[in-house]
Amino acid sequence: MRSLQCRRRARTYHACLLKQRVNLPVGVDRSNRVPHFSLLEKKLYAQTPRQRKQVSAEQIAEMADRGESISRFFTNSGKMMQPIQRVNVDFTVPMLKELDEEARALNISRQAVIKSLLRQALDQQRLARRVR
Repeated sequence: MRSLQCRRRARTYHACLLKQRVNLPVGVDRSNRVPHFSLLEKKLYAQTPRQRKQVSAEQIAEMADRGESISRFFTNSGKMMQPIQRVNVDFTVPMLKELDEEARALNISRQAVIKSLLRQALDQQRLARRVR
């Protein structure tokens, strides 16, 4: 309330803070002067990424229901992902041990090892068919 009264009397906000003896914002000294920042500091500040507030799918749907434009949320820059289908595969115990050893050596999960080996095998098969 006190700072509002100081503003009404045409005093600067920083002068009011000095008068009240409260903590000053960073970059303000007791002489009521804001220090000049170098050109490099200004450029660095301008280049710092600003975080945008993420909008949920529900909020986008509500905007569409109200008739607002929602085209800014759809940039077509993403990649369409195929749906994932879960499958069960039976492995023998020695094969599982080999997969686990490979996963441990590569520091990845067993599932990642299986996927990468299957991908390699399918790519090799496709290349072999092209050569024929």
